Amino acid sequence: MIFGTSMCEEDSDLEQYMKMFVQPTPRYGIKSPGEEWRSVEGSITRDLVMSHLDGKYSIASLGRWYPAFGAIDIDTVPSNGVDSLRASLGLHQSNSMLFTSESEGHYHLLFRPFFREKPPTIRLFQDIMAPYAKVLGVEVYPQKRRTFRLPFGPRQKCVDEGRELLDWRQLLYWYDKLDPFNLESIPKLPITSNITRGALMVNDQTKSDLTAYEMGARLFEQGMAAHTPRTKSQFYVLNYLWQKGLGESQLVELTKAWIRSMHHGYSKQINLGRWREVDADIERQARYIWEKYRPVLSPAVLVQQDAVGWTTREDLLKILVRTRGRLRLARFLYKLLRYMYPRTIFDDQVAIHSDRLTEMSAGSGYLDFLRQLDDLRLIRRGAGYRTNLESKKLTLIWDYDRLSEPYLIEGRTPASFNEALLNAYPVDEILRALRGAGIDSRVISTLRRSLVKRGQVFPETCN
Repeated sequence: MIFGTSMCEEDSDLEQYMKMFVQPTPRYGIKSPGEEWRSVEGSITRDLVMSHLDGKYSIASLGRWYPAFGAIDIDTVPSNGVDSLRASLGLHQSNSMLFTSESEGHYHLLFRPFFREKPPTIRLFQDIMAPYAKVLGVEVYPQKRRTFRLPFGPRQKCVDEGRELLDWRQLLYWYDKLDPFNLESIPKLPITSNITRGALMVNDQTKSDLTAYEMGARLFEQGMAAHTPRTKSQFYVLNYLWQKGLGESQLVELTKAWIRSMHHGYSKQINLGRWREVDADIERQARYIWEKYRPVLSPAVLVQQDAVGWTTREDLLKILVRTRGRLRLARFLYKLLRYMYPRTIFDDQVAIHSDRLTEMSAGSGYLDFLRQLDDLRLIRRGAGYRTNLESKKLTLIWDYDRLSEPYLIEGRTPASFNEALLNAYPVDEILRALRGAGIDSRVISTLRRSLVKRGQVFPETCN
């Protein structure tokens, strides 16, 4: 990219800008100078982007699935604290650019996020950055459902030395030259706990969707709540601290300190002063976690794994065998098992909203899949479901392997059963397992032809 040259090169610059910062559909924000933002259903066109870069309008976009940029929206930090905030995350002029926003005293800090040498998904990006945003009092973009003002408009001035007078094409050039920012390199934050009693009173549906790690983090930060028993609260907190990499003695001492300061009067034993009994429970629970659970992962990977879920390599063949070669059902069970792993550490029964089950079935009708799993005695369904009040409670009858590593491809849980199975096992081994389980030879024959002909177990229509 060469500054101030032909129309053809300008067009190329605009194309590059749109690929980096613009999610064209399904909606965007638009604002005229001095007016309020309004939302528009439709596509962000090249003309709209040029209007933004020329200063006629301000345009805001949703985030792409694999964002090529990260932005920290700073509006509650004094001007002399912006540099400190930037440095606290490991950001500086060689891997980020600092801009003023339209409002006085507001700033946008742009950087190029990478995770394991490639752009993260928007969900992984938010999962890793959100805790830092909360502690630092800022917002992090892009987001899946909230728009963010596109960069490099004339009312957004770069304040980095040597970049103050650059136009949008020059800013784009230097942004593209920034060093990638490795999300795994963010310094660990200090633990804080200053949220008032009662803040954890969430409804059952919201609570059920939290992973054990997320529930532990919430309890550790906010303290016990009336709806969660003391022993279960302790278990969640112990698991959370263990996943953070603490040793057994550290788990015990920190959890004892936590329960003493954050029980909020919700424990009968504590209210009666039975601290010896409470301490013995914590020590027993810590020993169980230390001896029985799978090895800890790095914090960044852990966040992604707990959000997405996982299976082990051995689970993949079991899924195909236990569904008797029913491929559509195997796909559904893979997503269900992946979801259940991080949510069944302390309770085999998990409440799952119908929207989540519909997503797992890819719109193919989850009730039929649940009926088939019920017939195969792979699930038990709870009796407490009430429309719009309580989610469906399911128990997956499965031998969860919490000592083996999750099966990952390039550091991530495979999105589809197809990808996971064929990366984990050669075709011949898959077929041998099916024969050994007494699967109908016609089913095996169909699978073999599909594997040899297409290089995959089944068409990718239900991922």
